[in-house]
Amino acid sequence: MPGITIPIDRTEMLTGLAVGTVALAIGLLASIGARALARPALTWGSAGLLFAAAALVGLDLTHGVPGGLVGGTALVAVGAGIAVAARVPLAARLAAVGPGAWLVAAHGAIPGERWVRVLVFVTIVAGGALVADVDRRTARRGLGPLLFAVSVGGVYATVPDTEQVLVLLGVAAPVALLGWPLRRAGLGPAGSPAAVAVLAWSAAVGGVGRPSSIVGAVGCLGLFVVGAVTRRAVRTSAPAVVAAHALLVLVSARVAGLRSTVRAAVAVVLLELVVGVAVWGTARRRP
Repeated sequence: MPGITIPIDRTEMLTGLAVGTVALAIGLLASIGARALARPALTWGSAGLLFAAAALVGLDLTHGVPGGLVGGTALVAVGAGIAVAARVPLAARLAAVGPGAWLVAAHGAIPGERWVRVLVFVTIVAGGALVADVDRRTARRGLGPLLFAVSVGGVYATVPDTEQVLVLLGVAAPVALLGWPLRRAGLGPAGSPAAVAVLAWSAAVGGVGRPSSIVGAVGCLGLFVVGAVTRRAVRTSAPAVVAAHALLVLVSARVAGLRSTVRAAVAVVLLELVVGVAVWGTARRRP
């Protein structure tokens, strides 16, 4: 099994860190403004939008980004934000994200077979909702941005072509601080699907050389899936949440993502999620 190194001197990483640091500064200033207006910063949730925007800027500076990714990510955020503000049912919230997800999948210059674009679409719609749910229920502890940064690291660890996701890794490192330890912002209901859209696109583009890695990358959502299904993330200690998520991400990235076939990768991801739901659902609650 090949080792993992993070080349901090690469242009993609340095660019990601630079734009991510700017995003962190903007988030801190915005949280100060939110507090001045007596609005709770953690529920206001800017980290996901800042991550998506900074990632798009970083990708454009290093490689250029297709219009479908930019427009689709923006449409995902707008659709999700309107749906949440209108307090519509879950089905309507998922439908509101659909047009933007389709734009990313169909017009984001994603290579490979058709199933890859279908998977990107489903990941944005369903995965964005799952990430938003867990982010909301862990918002008071600011875990959402930190967990998402771990997921980004997992995608980096599994896709064979890391040029795009390395930018995202650089962005995620400083933006995660808005959640933990600063607890200034969560990913947010609009920012969660937007962040997932950029990550899913990067996974599809970077994983084209080994399709099983795309499946493993999607599995790196880990506890965002397990926690949403079992609804236990709020009641469990923060170290246990992070450790459980890291373990799920590790299995998806370094076991599922390195399989020789897509079917084998799917089997590993499904098995680990089933086991994760079973174990997490029966874990002892935090007092």
